[in-house]
This record gives sequence, C-alpha cells and structure tokens, in this order.
Amino acid sequence: MDTSQTTLVPVYLSVLVLVASVSSLFLYLAYRFCSPEGAFLPREVSEFPAKGGLTHKSVLVVFAHPDDEAMFMTPTLRALISKGWTVYFLCLTDGSGGGDGSVRAAELLASGDYFGVAPTHIEVVADPDLPDSMQAAWTTQLVAQYITRAVQRWCPGHVMTFDAFGVSGHVNHRAVHAGVAAWRKSHDEEHLTRPNVWALRSQPLYWKYLGPLVRLFPAPSASRTGAVVFHPPWCDIRCPFMAMRRHKSQLVWFRYLFVWFSSYTYENVWVPM
Repeated sequence: MDTSQTTLVPVYLSVLVLVASVSSLFLYLAYRFCSPEGAFLPREVSEFPAKGGLTHKSVLVVFAHPDDEAMFMTPTLRALISKGWTVYFLCLTDGSGGGDGSVRAAELLASGDYFGVAPTHIEVVADPDLPDSMQAAWTTQLVAQYITRAVQRWCPGHVMTFDAFGVSGHVNHRAVHAGVAAWRKSHDEEHLTRPNVWALRSQPLYWKYLGPLVRLFPAPSASRTGAVVFHPPWCDIRCPFMAMRRHKSQLVWFRYLFVWFSSYTYENVWVPM
C-alpha cells in the first residue's frame, strides 16, 4: 500500500468516529429535550390549490421496492399523514430479488399500517416484466401504464417519486423516475387537471451520510425554485427505524447503519418535475 494511503486510513477513521460521536450526542439531546409537536408541513405543499376534480390533500407515492418508503421517505410520510393527508403507495415490484415476494409484500402492508396507510391504498406490482433486479431494464411505457391506472383509480392531487438518479443509483429507482416522467409528458396537455409531480432529490455523497448534522445547514438543493423540504420533529427520528422493523426480512446490520447516518432520515427535499 502507498505510504500516503496508509497515512490517510487513520484520518478517515478519526473523521468517521467524530461524526458518529457528534451525531449520537446530537440525537440523544434532541430526543431527550425535543417537543412532541406534530411534524412540520411546508407551506408550499399545504397551500397548493386543488386541480380540477382532483382531491387536493392526497398523494400517490411511487417507488420500486418494499422498504423504499421507510428508508427514504419517512419524513414526508409522517408529515403528510399527521396533517390529515391521504397517502397511496404504488410499489412496482414485490421485492422478490431480495427475498420472498409474498413476505416482502406483506411487510409493506405492515409498514403502511405503521404510517397510517390503509391496505386498500397500497398496490404491490408483481409483473415478470418489471423484475426486482440490478441489471434488468424496465420498459418505460409499462411503468407509465401502471402509474396511469393508479392515478385513474385513486385521483391523487400529487404524485411523488425518485429523481433521475434514484437516491442510491439503483437501476429500478431510476426506471421508476423514467416511467413517471413519461406518464407526465404524455399528460402535459392536461396540466390543469393532472396531479402535481414531485421528485425526491438525490443528495451528493458528502451530504447523504452526515446523519442528523444535516439539520444544522440548508440542504444543497433546498434553494432550487419550488423545492419543498420536510423536517420531522426530533421526537420522530426513531420513526424510520420503527418502519424498517416492519421489513424484518431486510433488517440486516448495514441497514441499521444506513438509517442512522442517512440524511433521508432527517430531511426530504422534493423538487417539481
């Protein structure tokens, strides 16, 4: 190993230990002394006008795998549901690439129950043409068809999904975004009656794993025009862990670390599509 690389190893470890220590102290103090008031709901969302005959305070959340909602979107779900919004889940695989599909689908229903999403408001797709895979490409128009059906079925006022990078870069996450974008484009002429469409902003790597420290500074993408930021109260910081406990088949040690240090536990930044 290069001498310079050898020298850098203890530096990296020191930085990691420092971040972990500060984060742990920060979380303890926040949880110990926080106010138990409800989650923060951005004014930009709460004051959106209704479009046509669509139900204003309702949102369709579109994602790829059971557990995506818990790992990446908990601040948003907690905020909206605590304010009386109706939430629908469209999960485009049953997660069979990472376990038993029927088990993972049932776990998503349990997670939905934790958040307050009714089983009748959750659709889990098990389509062989949309496999849970890191390699297989999805047909964009097929994804768009499922979104069209869900919008026609539930008539949400908003649709929320991943951005083009898909938070982690997972090929399925990116395919979900592509499908939503294709659906949106095919309905551009109906912009006055179709739902508002939002993308969960993928954060740069240096920001993604800062844990609770992200609450000390503005998110890099929060200044974008029309961006909406969800910050849960500190008492809600345990919620992603509680939601992930419903996904028992996926709760291995490194996911505990991810939830602890992920900025998506402490804030969500959404930008208009």
